[in-house]
Amino acid sequence: MTNKLRIEITEAFTLIGTAANGGGYIVTGTVHLNAPVTVTRDDQQHTGTVISLRHRGMPLDSINAGRYCGIGVSGWKFAPGDVVTEA
Repeated sequence: MTNKLRIEITEAFTLIGTAANGGGYIVTGTVHLNAPVTVTRDDQQHTGTVISLRHRGMPLDSINAGRYCGIGVSGWKFAPGDVVTEA
């Protein structure tokens, strides 16, 4: 059995030429660049695609649980407290 993706966003930041990305901890699962995800904030939900994925400033194609990451999702501006899950 595999663990489903869960990322808890702890900070929001803007990179040059991008929307507000999120920085957070990957609690379970693996996040993949270009994967469909759902972002939840309070009672709002947004489904989009992972358009940016970084670990310690390095762009990556995937990152496993137990690490911090920077993530951008199409059509979404992150805020602390957002939760990212598999779509």
